[in-house]
Amino acid sequence: MTEARIRTGFGEVCITFQTEDELTKALQDLEQQAKAIQQVADRIAPPPSRSPKPGYENVYRFSQTGDLELLLLPERQNEAAALVLYAYHPDLVSSVEIERVLGLNEVARRVLAQGPNKDYFQKVDDKYGLTFNGLRMIIERMKPYISTSTEPQPKEPESTDGE
Repeated sequence: MTEARIRTGFGEVCITFQTEDELTKALQDLEQQAKAIQQVADRIAPPPSRSPKPGYENVYRFSQTGDLELLLLPERQNEAAALVLYAYHPDLVSSVEIERVLGLNEVARRVLAQGPNKDYFQKVDDKYGLTFNGLRMIIERMKPYISTSTEPQPKEPESTDGE
């Protein structure tokens, strides 16, 4: 028998098969089974609490339950959505989670899928993330609010006159 191994968030799934049809059938059932297993695994051992990216401690935080809380809310909806996605980056986020954090309805239709914003957001399956341009945009827009204490400070030149 041939064996296929797939790594998931809750462990590794092993599928044994003899024919391509058996593999196709097993893969069709796997997505639903994996979701059920992941839900149980999350209840038994919740994912570890996240920390803000260095310098962003005054911009957002994660609660003990893992919920994102924005401490600074950009005025523009696309920037607010980008900040949520940046906090979770590189992980992808559902539109439901973005709506919960921002208190907006239909964020996927109203913000993420809007023509001018398509350059900033990407959709993978049913979740969203930032494109390279989205990452660049949110980092640039958040610069005035970022704590610079984590950035290396320039050193003063050493004296060369023998003192």
